[in-house]
Amino acid sequence: MGKLLNPFKWGELRASIKEMGKRMESKDIDGNLKGEGIVQGGVIVVGPSPACKVTYTYLEETGSELPLSDIEAAVLQLTEQTKAVERA
Repeated sequence: MGKLLNPFKWGELRASIKEMGKRMESKDIDGNLKGEGIVQGGVIVVGPSPACKVTYTYLEETGSELPLSDIEAAVLQLTEQTKAVERA
């Protein structure tokens, strides 16, 4: 969101959107310009209940790829912790 509000960063924003378009095209993903373009998403990895501890968070940066290796590591770590608790 910072790039959107800072006019000095608009060139970076255009470049990242262009790069995102190329990535989508290389993966044969169709996009559109409908919807709310400012709303951002993210990823939250949450442990089992009753604790429901948040073990990983990622706030989306428009135009950036997801850090898949970080997300995978968080899920694998949580899986191992859950297995250890179940064995105990």
